[in-house]
Amino acid sequence: MTRFWVPLALAAVLPGLVAACTRSGGNAVAARPCESTFSADFERLTGSRLPGVALPARTAAGVHYEAATGAADYSFSYDLSSGTCMLGHVDVRWVRRDTRLTLLLSGGNLRSISLHATASGPAVDVVDRWGRVGSARVPWVQGLTLWGDRGPLHAAVAGRWQTQDLLHVVVARSGPTFVTLSDPAQPWPTEWDVAAKRYVTSPGAYGR
Repeated sequence: MTRFWVPLALAAVLPGLVAACTRSGGNAVAARPCESTFSADFERLTGSRLPGVALPARTAAGVHYEAATGAADYSFSYDLSSGTCMLGHVDVRWVRRDTRLTLLLSGGNLRSISLHATASGPAVDVVDRWGRVGSARVPWVQGLTLWGDRGPLHAAVAGRWQTQDLLHVVVARSGPTFVTLSDPAQPWPTEWDVAAKRYVTSPGAYGR
């Protein structure tokens, strides 16, 4: 699993980045690789247009984009190994605790995941694609993450210390529930499919 919080430091992009990132193919990796894909993913996940102009930064596997709205800081990582822009990781740091933070999810088993303040502290609400709701108190919360690299993207509530502070969202027979995984490399639990009325391999929380 890739690490969660990447510093917001894109002011200095390595020389030669544009030339190094130029490719061709189905989902064109152009001079600003994955820019249109990033913009579309941002709008799809947040329901808002991308604020400002984003600059790419190369990673070992591909390219990384960041954006800030004031209420939250967003980090999107794309894998370019197949010549296309494959979303592999999203991190969202919850900056303004008085503003609800929501990711709109589609194409997977979840409809949305939200962080919000309550009188007793921060809480998370999750709605699955059948309209069932799961909630939990998360006093240690730092933000939200979608992870999975080139596999299905799963949703989790993130704390400060990468894999040690993750509360993963799993769709159970009774609705969304929260689990911890002792080993991030272990197979993802099967999830309940309401239509099939049985546990099946998870399609993830978000369809790319």
